[in-house]
Amino acid sequence: MAYSSVQLPKITPVLTLLPEPKSPLEVYICEPTPFVQDNLEKMLPDWTLPRAWVVIILQKARFPLLTCSHIVEQEKQRLRERFMRFGVEVAFDIKEQGELADLIDPRSGQPLLSHPGVLCHDDVKVVSTLLGFHTAPGDCMRLFHPQWGNAVYPSIILSSATPKTTATLIKTAAQRFQWQINSQK
Repeated sequence: MAYSSVQLPKITPVLTLLPEPKSPLEVYICEPTPFVQDNLEKMLPDWTLPRAWVVIILQKARFPLLTCSHIVEQEKQRLRERFMRFGVEVAFDIKEQGELADLIDPRSGQPLLSHPGVLCHDDVKVVSTLLGFHTAPGDCMRLFHPQWGNAVYPSIILSSATPKTTATLIKTAAQRFQWQINSQK
């Protein structure tokens, strides 16, 4: 179902991955927001390179993630675990290329592979800013996807590798997971 009242993304996904039928992951590779660029060392103090790319991974949830209930928390945990397993693979593949990479824990906003900084990353704010998706307040800020509505779980990998290298390594990791890959570009 498409939600006509929602602004379409500013950019299109670089890749769409299908770990299982009707459960896509959209991958976007963007320049960081000015806030992230200006505060990168406060979020990732271990990073020595001044440049970072934001890899946005949006997972379609089985149902809207609107309420604070046991079943919604289970779905968020399922999606978080899938992102963590996949994201670690991608991050280590990027690091093997001599680049920096880290995934941000969607729950805490802290890096998983680096020392945490004094600032936390806000996945929803970054996705909203870079892709133009609407948000709604609640127990936590909620994202509104143009096709999936509130059935979306955002997550972020930060990488110093070029977008082309990052996309190639994401495809390689997806193949190891035996996920279907639909290239958009």
